[in-house]
Order: sequence, then structure tokens, then C-alpha cells
Amino acid sequence: MTDSNSDAANVRWLSYDEIADMRGIDRASAIRMVRRKRWPKQDGNDGTTRVAVPGQFFRTKRTKQDDLGQTPTLPVLFIPGQALNDPGQPADKSSATKALEDAVATLVEELGQDRAELRAEVAVLQLRVEMAEADTKAERELRTEAEKRAAVAEAKLEAAEAALTEARRPFWRRWIG
Repeated sequence: MTDSNSDAANVRWLSYDEIADMRGIDRASAIRMVRRKRWPKQDGNDGTTRVAVPGQFFRTKRTKQDDLGQTPTLPVLFIPGQALNDPGQPADKSSATKALEDAVATLVEELGQDRAELRAEVAVLQLRVEMAEADTKAERELRTEAEKRAAVAEAKLEAAEAALTEARRPFWRRWIG
């Protein structure tokens, strides 16, 4: 047998979703890959398009689990003022530890300063709130007093209008009642 016959025997008919799951890609990428590789397609009675995937594809497959299972590469820690060590030589841990402790101490000091600044800002904001509440209370009292004066003035106005209306009536109507 020839090599092409063995590949033809290893062909599997898969849907786009199955191909996407096997490669760890989305469905649209699987469709583009099938078009790019020009694999034969066939529509099934159930409406699902199946693609003839050659056996070689299965030997180079990737899965989402493989991508997740890879060990991540750790970044190289660069400490200012310290030369990077060769991978073959042991690292000087005491100088690295000292540099990290100094960096932590600096950060703690900066954090303390930031906390003090924030406390000062909070105190200023609380004072502003208290002043605004006092202003609001004073404004409420002024408004209440103004409403009382307006009510008294309105009552006096109504009495004056009634007296004026009475004064404008003819004298004989005022006598008769």
C-alpha cells in the first residue's frame, strides 16, 4: 500500500465544534482552518457539516487542557543596583533579601505618609460636611421665619383688601347692610 492509502484510512469525519474542541480554538477559527487546508466537507441529514480530517492532524493536535497544563515561566526579578546572576551560579540570597527588605521598608514608609495625608483629607471633608449641615440648619430656620412673616403679611393684606372693598361700597349700602 502507498502512504496516501494509509492516510485515507486514518481520516475521521468531525464537526466544526469537535475540531475546535480538539485544537482549543473557537468555532470560527476551526471553519477558517478547514477552508485554508481545503479539507473535504459533507452536510449530514441532521444539518451538521462534517469535515474529513486527515490522520496527521491528530498527531499534532492541541487541547485546552494542554495549554492550561503548561508551567508558566517566571519573570526574572531585577533589583536595582544588583547585577543579574548567571543561571549556572548560585544566587547571592543575602544581598537580594537585603534589597527586598529595603524596598519593603521604603514602601511601608510611603504607605504611612499616604495614610497621614488621607487622614488629613478626611478631617477636612468632615469639617466641610459639618459646615454644610450648619448652613442648611440656618437656612431652614430662616426659611421657616420668612414663611411665618409671609403668612402674617398675607393675613394683613386680606384684611386691608376687605376694608378697602367695604370702603368703596356706596354709603347707603353700608347703612342697609
